[in-house]
Amino acid sequence: MTNSIKKKLRSLFKSVGYSITLFFYGKIKGIINIHEHDFIQTSKIYLDKKYTYKIYKIKRCRIYTDTVTDTAFILENKIINGPSFQHRNPKNAEVKENIVFKIGTPKFKKKLNGTVFSLLTGGGGNANYWHWLFDVLPRFKILEEKIKLENIDYFLFPDLQENFQRETLDLLNIPNNKRISSRIYRHVQSEETITVDHPYVIRNDPSTEIQNIPSWIMSYLRKKFLINEDSNDYPKKIYIDRSDSKSNHRHLRQIINENEVKEFLKKKNFSIVKLASLSFTDQINLFN
Repeated sequence: MTNSIKKKLRSLFKSVGYSITLFFYGKIKGIINIHEHDFIQTSKIYLDKKYTYKIYKIKRCRIYTDTVTDTAFILENKIINGPSFQHRNPKNAEVKENIVFKIGTPKFKKKLNGTVFSLLTGGGGNANYWHWLFDVLPRFKILEEKIKLENIDYFLFPDLQENFQRETLDLLNIPNNKRISSRIYRHVQSEETITVDHPYVIRNDPSTEIQNIPSWIMSYLRKKFLINEDSNDYPKKIYIDRSDSKSNHRHLRQIINENEVKEFLKKKNFSIVKLASLSFTDQINLFN
């Protein structure tokens, strides 16, 4: 089968799928602002005395995500402006450009009883270590300023396949049976949905704001994960071998004559470390 035929078949299957889900769930037909519906409640919290965040509580809300750029919070087939996001380079687009206006919600809907807390953040949270730590996990801190974690029935994460994702959630005491992945559940509906603002993209300027991470995020991560252990078992001199990086920019993180560098450093009592071979806790203690 030629590539052109495969592409045509994929396009046909998508078109049929869109038509079926459109029949069941309807067309997204408008935009709701957060103060325009009784089913939407918001509260504000303040961190470091200078950062303001909203917590959104929405009844009978649907969430649809393409897992990469767009996530829509939907009420009565209207998209909610505020918690919904649509990442475009270099900034978020306006809510009217969310993908659901073009394709609807083309995944079968999973109904969940109880309260869902969404920690969705776009494709960066799916498997990227840094974005998981700084985009996803700090949302717990924002939530806990008003709501106890034990009152949440399900936590909707970008994904849960990476070891560091599961290990960090274990350390935060998030029960396994309450964790769900948007890779599996791309379209969900619950009795109550809760979400919060992005931890550091506050003025919709990600490329600048990522260089000025709020100090409360570092304090939160240290408090939760930095365990005071005797560091005698960890090497004092380390060289980080990035050959196991999964990044699309892996070539930027490698040294041309790396083997020669390694051999030289070994003679100077350096230990060569691939971080992926260590547990999350061992990585923390190694650097500490």
